[in-house]
This record gives sequence, structure tokens and C-alpha cells, in this order.
Amino acid sequence: MVNSESDLESLLARVLQVEEQVELRKKNISWLKQYFDDLKVAFDNRPELSILASLSATVSQQVLQIASLEQQLANLVPSGNIVAEKAIASPVIPEVQATVTAPDIPETADMEVQEEFSRAFTDTEFQLERIFWLVNRLYAAEADNQAIPISAEEFLQRYKREDRDFTGINLAGVNLSSQSLVQVNFTGANFKNANLSQADLRHANLTEANLDNVNFSKVLLDSEVKLKGASFIKANFCEAYLERVDFTEVNLSGANFSKVNRTYRINLSRANLTNANLSKANFSSEANFSGANLSEADLSNACLKTANLIGANLSHANLSNANLLKANLEDANLEGANLQQAIFDLETRFPKDFNPIEAGASLIAPNASLVNANLVGADLSQLNLTGVNLRNANLVAANLSSTNLTGANLSNANLVATNLSSTNLTGANLNNTNLNQAYLRSAQIIDANLRNANLSEANLSYANLSGSNLWEANLMQVNLEQANLMATDLRHANLRNAITIQTNFSNANLAEANLIGASFYNCNLGGADLSNVQLGDTNLNNANLSGANLTGANLLNASLQNANLEDANLTEATGVDLGEGKNQPKLKNTIMPDGTVHE
Repeated sequence: MVNSESDLESLLARVLQVEEQVELRKKNISWLKQYFDDLKVAFDNRPELSILASLSATVSQQVLQIASLEQQLANLVPSGNIVAEKAIASPVIPEVQATVTAPDIPETADMEVQEEFSRAFTDTEFQLERIFWLVNRLYAAEADNQAIPISAEEFLQRYKREDRDFTGINLAGVNLSSQSLVQVNFTGANFKNANLSQADLRHANLTEANLDNVNFSKVLLDSEVKLKGASFIKANFCEAYLERVDFTEVNLSGANFSKVNRTYRINLSRANLTNANLSKANFSSEANFSGANLSEADLSNACLKTANLIGANLSHANLSNANLLKANLEDANLEGANLQQAIFDLETRFPKDFNPIEAGASLIAPNASLVNANLVGADLSQLNLTGVNLRNANLVAANLSSTNLTGANLSNANLVATNLSSTNLTGANLNNTNLNQAYLRSAQIIDANLRNANLSEANLSYANLSGSNLWEANLMQVNLEQANLMATDLRHANLRNAITIQTNFSNANLAEANLIGASFYNCNLGGADLSNVQLGDTNLNNANLSGANLTGANLLNASLQNANLEDANLTEATGVDLGEGKNQPKLKNTIMPDGTVHE
């Protein structure tokens, strides 16, 4: 009885297994049916059919014309001339340029069958059917005969089994984003429409691979990647890592390199980049475009600083606002190219007899006039721009680090989030300039005019602003850590919540400035004018206020522990709390709020 139950359970399990297999086959058959139905629809809608329909009508007309001619000639030619009659009665069918195997007729076939076949072959309908068959053969020969693409799962299983040779594999449309594909051989592989974003393809072999329409955004390539003969038509390289990658003679037409930044010594010599998008890309580190075809490419706002463009085809390319500083464009084709507001310098080389100024480009050089120039994001670092006129210019997010702007006119310019670290702005005119969130660390801004300038949230740590005019300037939440503001004019300036760690304000004029929320811990305010200033709740611990003018200042709840107030003037100051004990401020010769002098 036990054995019977066990056999029954085994039989049931087998039945269930068979049912699962049958269900799977049903799904496969359903998929195949749909697949072939789609093929049939595509086959029936071929453009050749309309052409053949037109051809059929033409052939029918010709047959009727031949029949008419035969009748006319029969009346003219003697009936005994059989050779001539046969020659006229056999119209010539134009040859189709294709190798076709003629239908085999067995030698042992009956003569009647052969005569019937001969009569059928000369029939107009059969001739049209033969043309249809030939066209179908040609259509099939041109169709993509690669295998059905394998899935990402199947590929990754093989990869995990340490299979690294995938020559000729069809991975069209698969998603391999973020996968490590280091040192894999993809010679002749088909990746069309695949997603390889953020994949690691270092040392991979992509020789002769089809990479059209592939998503390479944020992909990692290196100098060892083999790309000879590969096709990247309309591929997306947005934000890809492409340092030292060799794209020599590769087809990149329509590819997207927008905002690419890691391109150190990228080689695109003789590459096909027609209609490619390189807008806002950074090719500033010795990029090689020599002999490349960039016709109708979008290079607007691209940085091509020091790039090699010798002999490149830039016809009808968009180079508006491009950075061409120190670039070499000798023998390049610039016919119809747009260079409006592109920038170049005295080291930029153009084709013979080409005038960049007439083409709308701007010269970046000492004393140059760049009034109203659009230089958003431009790399102008480490240049000599003494005396340049940048009034009303747009320099948002530009890089001006270590540039010499001595005596430059930047009045009313927009420098929001601009990098001005270690920049020399001595004697520069920055009146009404917007420097919100600008990075000015270690900048030299001596004797500059910053009246009414907006420096809110700017970083001025370690900067030297001595002697500068900051009257009514907005310095709210500015970082002035260890900055030098000696003898600056900060009257009516807004320093609310400013960071002033160990800042030097000696002899600065801060009369009626807004200092609410600012901390002057360990700052040097010796000899500073702080008359009528709001210093309520301010931290002035350890600050040097010797000789400072604090007449009429509001010091309510201000902390003055260990501060130096020697020779300071506190006449009519309010809210002064000098504390008690050893942490009291130094008060030698201090003029107290009531006018008395502390001994």
C-alpha cells in the first residue's frame, strides 16, 4: 500500500512536470507566432512592393505594345522567314543584377512537361512572379542575419564562469549598466541600442564592434581600449571618463559628448564627428582633433583650450562661446562656422587669411575690450588680463583662478560662483559687481573698488582686501577667516552672520555697518571705527579693540572677555558689560560710556 502511494505521488509529480513543460512550450510557440507575424507585416510592407507594382504595370503596357508590333510586322515580313519571326516574337527581359539559381528541370522529364514549362515561363504572369522572387532574394540577402540577441542574464552567467571572449556576440538592446567588463574581448560584437552607462570597459577590445545608439554616460574607458573600426553613431558619452582614449578614425557621427569633462589627451584624430554634440564639453587638456570631420558639429560653449585642430573640417560647425585659447586651427576648414562670442588669445593659431574678429570671436588679452561679453563657465585661469574691460560681462561659474586682473574693469559684471582663488584684482573696479558665492580664497584685492558689490556667501578666507572700498557692500554670511581688511572702508556694509575668525580689521571704517550675528573672536579691530555700530550679542572675546572708536555703539549682551580695549573710545556706548574677575577686558586709558577715562 505504501509503495502504491509512493508511485502515485511520483506519477503526479511527473504529470505536473509535463504540464509545466507543455505550458512553457505554449508560451514559446505564442512568442514565435507573434515574432513571425511581425516579420510578415514587415515583409508585406516592404517599399519594394510599390516599386514592383509600378514595374508590373509598365511590363503589361510593354507586352501590349510588343503584341501590336508583332501584328504589324507579321503583315510586312514573309511567312517563310521563320528566323526573323522567332527573333521578333521573343522579347528581351532585362537582367536583374543578382546571382540566381535557375529552376532545375530533370533531364528525364517528359517532353510534354518541358513544353508546358516553356509555355508557362514565357507567360507574363510567371515573368512577374520571377521578378518578385528575385527581389525577395535580394531583400533577404540584405537583412541582418545575426542571431537573436542574448539576454543580459545569460551574458553575465557566462562572464561569471570567467568567459572573456565574446567575439561576434549579439548584445543589441541589453542593459549592462554599472557592470565591470574589464579586459573582455568584444571584437565584432553588436551592442546597438544597449545601455552601458557607468560600465567599466578598461582594457576591453571593441574592434569592429557595432556601438550605435549605445548609452555610454559616465562610462569608464582608458588608453588600452581597442576601438579600431568600431561604430559609435549617435552614441551617448555624456559625463563619460575618456582620458587618453584613442578614437582615431572612428565613426562618431551624431554622438553626444555634451558636458564631458575627463578628456585628458583624448585622441580624436581623423574621427568622423559630423553632427556630433560637443556642447559644454571640456577638451582643454591637449585634446587631438587633427584631421577630424566636425562639419555641422555643435561645439557651443565647449572648452578647446590648447586643443589640436590642425586640418580639421569645421565647416558649418557651431563654435559660439567656445574657448579657443592657445588652440591650433591651422589649415582647418571654417567655412560657414559660427564663432560668435568665441574667445581666443594671441597664441591661438587660425587658418591663413582667416579673421576671427570679423567672424564674431573675442580676443582675450591685456587691455582688451570685452564689454557685455558672455563668458559663462569660461576657463580664463592663469592668464594676463591686466587692464581688461569686462564691464557688464557675464562670468557666472567662470574659472579666473591665478589670473592677473590688475586694474581691470569688472563693474556691474556677474561673477556668481566664479573661481577667483589667488587672482590678482589689485586696483580693479568691482563697483556693483555680483560676487555672490564667488570663491576668492587668497585673492589679492588691494585698493580695489567694491562699493555696493554683492559678496554674500563668498569665500574670502586668507584674501587681502587692504585699502579697498567696500562702502555699502553686502558681505552677509561671507567667510573672512584670516582675511586682511586693514584700512578698508566698510561704512554701511552688511556683515550680518559673517565668519570673521582671526580677521584683520585694523584701522577699518565700520561706521554704521550691520554686524549682527557676526563673531569677532580673536579678531584685530585695533584703531577701527565702530561708531554707532550694532554689536548686540556679538562675540568679541580676545578681540583687539585698542584705539577703536566705539562711540554710540550698541554692545547689549556682547561678550568682551579678555578683549583689549586700551585707548578705545566708548563714549555714549550702550549695553556695555565689562564683566568681573580675571576675564575682564583691558581698559587702560579707555574712555568709558560716561566720558570718564579708565586708568
